[in-house]
Amino acid sequence: MSDNLLLSHGPSRAEVSQIGAELMSWTVDGRERIWGGDPAYWPRRAPILFPVCGWMNGGVLRAKGRVIPCGVHGFGSDAAFRLTRVAENSLRATLSDTADTRAAFPFAFALAIDITLEDRAVRYSFEVTNPGDEPLPFALGFHPGFVWPFDGGRKDDYVVEFERAETPFSPKIAPGGLFTDEMLPVPFAGQRLNILDGLDRPDALVLRNANSRRVRFIAPSGRALGVEMEHFPHWVFWSRPGGDYLCIEGWTGHGDPVGFTGDITDKPGQILLPPGGRSRHTYRCWLE
Repeated sequence: MSDNLLLSHGPSRAEVSQIGAELMSWTVDGRERIWGGDPAYWPRRAPILFPVCGWMNGGVLRAKGRVIPCGVHGFGSDAAFRLTRVAENSLRATLSDTADTRAAFPFAFALAIDITLEDRAVRYSFEVTNPGDEPLPFALGFHPGFVWPFDGGRKDDYVVEFERAETPFSPKIAPGGLFTDEMLPVPFAGQRLNILDGLDRPDALVLRNANSRRVRFIAPSGRALGVEMEHFPHWVFWSRPGGDYLCIEGWTGHGDPVGFTGDITDKPGQILLPPGGRSRHTYRCWLE
């Protein structure tokens, strides 16, 4: 029997795992909107990225004179969160530093996630707090995979529409997930992107410091899935060939540049949160 937490509100139902506070299912009017996690393509569904986003050079982070193994996106997605509030349509999950986390990331932190289910929407609200006496270097991301196609039709007829015009270039990502200085063109048509064309590259499509805080993922039927973010400066779009999903992600940071061997406090894209500081971020998705 599943240990997932069940939420409901109006026509929406959701399941949330205590491991990683991962959104395992979100249905509207009985239809699933979250990818099912087929391990042949991608075994996850909607992981939390913390305390880094992306790949580290050599699979390690450097902090306080130590060289520490670090997997892609850090440890947040596999951590056991503590439930501090559960209601019919919402819950709060928290994670804080322990002896185990300090072995992997030698900093004090507290991460609280409020998950709220609305009539046709899900909201993830994040708060990172620094309870320590030194700056906390962190990055945060939300990585949900949505069913694609989600309303019939062919995948190559789906588009993403941006709230504002975007710079039509994104960084080329080297093998191993590291960021290069080379920029690849993004085939925008005005403020729309045929997403299958946009993903015609070796790795994810990353729009750093984007102008848009809102996008719409539009089916050929005209039905749309909307996403709105606050204090996530980077959009990331990703899928694997053959997988019927599209990840529409919000990141505050990104993978290491090629050749980077600096301390985690010098890693490009990390937020340096001062002692006693708080950083709040929101990701909301809805079905139109």
